Amino acid sequence: MVEHVGTESMDDSTAGITAGRVDSVRNRNILKTGLRLYDGETVGVAGCLGEPDISDLRKRAKEVLGSVPFPWAPNRDLVRHREVPGGGNGSVLPEAEAIVSALSGEFPDILVSGKLTFGRYRHSLSGDGLDLSFLHRGYNLSLTFKRRDSSAIIDGFVGSGGTNWDRAQVLKEIRREFRAFLHPVAPPASGVHNVVFTETGTALSQTIGDLNGLRYATGSSLLSDKRDQKVFSSALTLLQYADEMEGTPFFDAEGTITPAEGVPLVRDGVFIQPFTDIRTANTYGLPLTGAASAQYDGVPSLGFPEIRVKPSDRTLSKLLDGKPAICVSVTTGGDFTPTGGFGAPVQLAYLLDASGNPVGRLPECSISSTVWKMLGDDFVGVSSDPYYPSSDQKAMVMRMAVEF
Repeated sequence: MVEHVGTESMDDSTAGITAGRVDSVRNRNILKTGLRLYDGETVGVAGCLGEPDISDLRKRAKEVLGSVPFPWAPNRDLVRHREVPGGGNGSVLPEAEAIVSALSGEFPDILVSGKLTFGRYRHSLSGDGLDLSFLHRGYNLSLTFKRRDSSAIIDGFVGSGGTNWDRAQVLKEIRREFRAFLHPVAPPASGVHNVVFTETGTALSQTIGDLNGLRYATGSSLLSDKRDQKVFSSALTLLQYADEMEGTPFFDAEGTITPAEGVPLVRDGVFIQPFTDIRTANTYGLPLTGAASAQYDGVPSLGFPEIRVKPSDRTLSKLLDGKPAICVSVTTGGDFTPTGGFGAPVQLAYLLDASGNPVGRLPECSISSTVWKMLGDDFVGVSSDPYYPSSDQKAMVMRMAVEF
């Protein structure tokens, strides 16, 4: 019998912002504990909120053994601890008020809403020689904004997150975006342009789904028959990794460790492997990457790990190669077809100059391509320098058809 005890603790303070004013402060102190028993054939789980009674958890986990098959050995005999320094600078309330005051004073025609959180988060997994822990201190600022005279619920989003709160830097980034937002510019002619994504979820969503080990093994992935083949641009390397800036632990729910350099899923355009948990890896004979996810009181299963594109050695300015670009800020309603075609309406985009600086707001437009072109011949790269320095967020550039 192997026993794993996992804990998640969070201690954070959040200031709520509504229509340009701080209107609430919430403090949380939450402890979640889960105990899993593995008997070589099945797994049993029990969990609780607050201070745990391990004996009671062990008793309840034994009662449900036999119901969920798990005929594999979980991870054991690993010891590693990681603490990421950082956190908020003082109390969250005065920092939130300072942000709102600065933005309201400089941009009276824009209303902001959202929240600022300072927190301390700890994850651990231990038992039978396993002793893993990750402590993260950090912040998250998430704001929506709209013009006072706008009929829309929101016009756009701004935010930042990471380990070290730097109000001056965060304000610098928001001011740059608000100035561009308030300055409408004429669009370039419709056609193929450099398109910049500062948040890669939209452009990578199809590929991340296709990298799922279960989809790959059952033939429902576009990559199912392409392992060890060159399928994308040589400039593209996709890594499963632990995002310490955002507080992602370096181990998964089964105790598999993600190395600091990440696990290559696509290397130099070659599809190396899908992401897997222990069940998927053993069932289908695939390498184990450590992508198990679970609620504190749940059975681990294949989840969606953090996946990033490895940055290039070129700055955004070098990637743009003397040409302007279109930076996608808000796009909703877009999707991929079963064969990899992509199209999306863009509600908010900015025109970037050849250095990568936003110079104005573009009219609404649409973007289209295919996953094979976006990450293949039309993939330009990911900047070595951050587009948003406060959160070390890079810019991804690809050529796409843009229709105004």
